[in-house]
Amino acid sequence: MTAKNSDGDYLRRLAEGVRLYRARVSKAEEQVTSAKLALEEAHQQLSAAEAFYKMELQRLGREEEQVQLPLKREARLVGMSPREACVTLLKERGSMTLDQLVTELQAGGFRFRGSPNRIVNMALMGGVDVERVGHGVFRYTGKGS
Repeated sequence: MTAKNSDGDYLRRLAEGVRLYRARVSKAEEQVTSAKLALEEAHQQLSAAEAFYKMELQRLGREEEQVQLPLKREARLVGMSPREACVTLLKERGSMTLDQLVTELQAGGFRFRGSPNRIVNMALMGGVDVERVGHGVFRYTGKGS
């Protein structure tokens, strides 16, 4: 076998490995998309059920009883980009410090590869829907929505 044939076989094996990893990534992306859609639908159904419950309580002249179960915070932000996750948190809270964002992102299931502070800072740069209002403090403006 010549060196050229050996190189060709090697490159074919590498290309096959790349193809397999692309297929895995594609399948995982489809699963994330499907999970996001299911989560959104579940949130909508929950909102409708809560609204109906409150309406029925008022109609019957009863006080609200606690039936809420806390949503699992650890899965809330899974599958989001760093920017999407930060904007989600800022929409809920209005403004947060960099440290608060990092803490909430980690509690929401976000996993950082690298410096969390640097990743959050970079994720929030240049967007019109978020502004820096002080040293390490960010605020949701809603301008990009």
